[in-house]
Amino acid sequence: NKGAKNIDEKLLHNLIFQQSSDDPNSSDLWVLNEDYIYFKGTSEGQVGKILIDGDNIIKDTLTPEEDAYRLKQQGDANLRRPDILLFPKEGKCIIIELKSLETNISNHLNQINRYASLINNLSKPEYNFHTYYGYLIGENIDIDDIEDNDSDFKSAHKLDFIFRPHKRIVGKFGKEDGALYTEVIKYSTLLDRA
Repeated sequence: NKGAKNIDEKLLHNLIFQQSSDDPNSSDLWVLNEDYIYFKGTSEGQVGKILIDGDNIIKDTLTPEEDAYRLKQQGDANLRRPDILLFPKEGKCIIIELKSLETNISNHLNQINRYASLINNLSKPEYNFHTYYGYLIGENIDIDDIEDNDSDFKSAHKLDFIFRPHKRIVGKFGKEDGALYTEVIKYSTLLDRA
């Protein structure tokens, strides 16, 4: 609605995947990819309480070094709330961050990297997370500004989105490095696709 003053992030979030839900099947994640509604996942769940089949993905007991790392990530990482996390199959994680229409997306390019790093380095070994897909969704997107902030992003002009094909997620505490693919997409592009 172009006449609306301010459509907030919460409204947009709830339109795509109801906050505090763990049922992607009842979401509208199909606007990103029709397969996403079939994956396990959560919306607005605290990192320290995210479950797959009733089991917490984050280690129950952290070493002193891991605990210090957890607290370095802009406060207690266990309390951070990624907008949407999906787990398509073993070793993979999809991270979706939604921003209000007026938010400058360039100021948030590193947010998905941080979540991928936390999951990569503090998750239980049996999940073996190493491949991450990130979506940063908003409307205030300027390709020049994004490229100036991170020159690894490229424009997919004909498809109307911006992507970074690879970002290394540094493995710590005996974990292997992970790999992150990221797309920056406008809500209006998602609406056109839908």
